Amino acid sequence: MKNKKTNYDNVKKALVAARGRIFEIFFIKRSTGEERKIVGRLGVKKYLKGGELKYNPKSLNLITVYELKSGENPGGYKAIPVENILNININGEKYEFGQK
Repeated sequence: MKNKKTNYDNVKKALVAARGRIFEIFFIKRSTGEERKIVGRLGVKKYLKGGELKYNPKSLNLITVYELKSGENPGGYKAIPVENILNININGEKYEFGQK
């Protein structure tokens, strides 16, 4: 278990360490304040529609993750606020970022 400060670079390093593997990420939603869990991957390009984002995710302190389909959840691309990330589980290794 690793404790690190929640900032864009530390979160990005933890997610890049996944090297395309599936991971769990726990965070607090900005809109409702509820805790949320996403099982997803970085670097998924299959479902892109083309064009570019109308905003810069890094300048808004967001990480874009592809959430896998599960149950009634259709999956899709999600923008996660870095400052609200609680922890990330990658291949049995847990990265904790505090808060809660």
